[in-house]
Amino acid sequence: MLTKNSSYSNSKKSFAEQVNIFSVGMGNPTIMIMVLIFILAGIFTTIANSIGAVDSVVKIIQIIIPNNFLILAFFLISSLISLSIGTSCGTIVALSPIAISISQSLNLNETLILGCIIGGAMFGDNLSIISDTTIAAAKTQHIELKDKTKYNFKIVILPVLACIAIYCTKNVQFSTQSISVEQIDLHDYLKIFPYFFLLGLGIYGINVVLLLILGIIANCLLGIFCNSMPIGNTLELICKGALSMSNIIIIALIAGGTFELLYQKRIFKKIIHIFEKLSFQSKYEELFLCIFIGLINLFTANNTISIIVAGPLAYEISQKHHLDAKRIASLLDITSCVVQGLLPYGAQILIATSLSSKSPIEIIKNTYYPIVLGIFLVLSILLQKKK
Repeated sequence: MLTKNSSYSNSKKSFAEQVNIFSVGMGNPTIMIMVLIFILAGIFTTIANSIGAVDSVVKIIQIIIPNNFLILAFFLISSLISLSIGTSCGTIVALSPIAISISQSLNLNETLILGCIIGGAMFGDNLSIISDTTIAAAKTQHIELKDKTKYNFKIVILPVLACIAIYCTKNVQFSTQSISVEQIDLHDYLKIFPYFFLLGLGIYGINVVLLLILGIIANCLLGIFCNSMPIGNTLELICKGALSMSNIIIIALIAGGTFELLYQKRIFKKIIHIFEKLSFQSKYEELFLCIFIGLINLFTANNTISIIVAGPLAYEISQKHHLDAKRIASLLDITSCVVQGLLPYGAQILIATSLSSKSPIEIIKNTYYPIVLGIFLVLSILLQKKK
């Protein structure tokens, strides 16, 4: 991610020279590819929401899953939507009003349902090939998105199964009252096609940029065919989707420029030198990186930013100590997922809080997935066999 082949000297530079270095970092190819993917992901998500694809997914899964497994259903629905659209916040916004309404009508534990939605959203965000955290983790470690996702899945599969078991026991407590669900039609099945199309091609290994372009085209065609998106609104939705990612794009550009300045000043080499004095085994190196990104996440309250900040240092360390880049990318993403999912002032918890009358702490107590994932993450590091 950082420019290693540089002609800049280590002597004190003028302000103009430092601005030039900053601009080089902003225009780094890794940053530019990341920005392009962010824009396309924002467009895909916006168009999918506008044609009612998210609502169709909710309706279909609610019909498939029995009512007495409602808690588990919301966890699975949340996981699938987040996995498909690549955003935990968007998933929580889409599902929370439905969950709150159902929990109030059936007198269920509202914080438990909100907690399982947040957990599912973080699971999908962590694994989705169009998630900004997945993109940032893979690109900063210079690996393919599909390789990171496959390795990541090996770590999260047990925590997911553990949470499914927990939610199954919670569901036993509730009666099987009937829940009114809107009837689904052919259009609903058609609207979820781009999601599965995206997942299938992503697993197959299609380039993520091409993947998103095809997904956007499929969404537009379906929206026009189903009369849920006028042709005249297409350009407006594309612009809206691109602008929805403006914050993270600006942050990525600033981060790229900042990293280049720090690299020229040898700040990263000093951090690595300090780190080498503290650790000599790979499992401790991984633990250091997880603590490092966790602390950044606490201060920034943004898992994508924390990965972008910690990624270059993680890459330097993994290269020097011959660590598995796929594993390091997965650990960065998982750690940020754990911290972000349990952060009282994080966007995910705040969104759920704003849509309900519950406090952040009440919701966090019932957000099992990040807690279980954190436990398995530590065990994965400590019990890893040294190669």
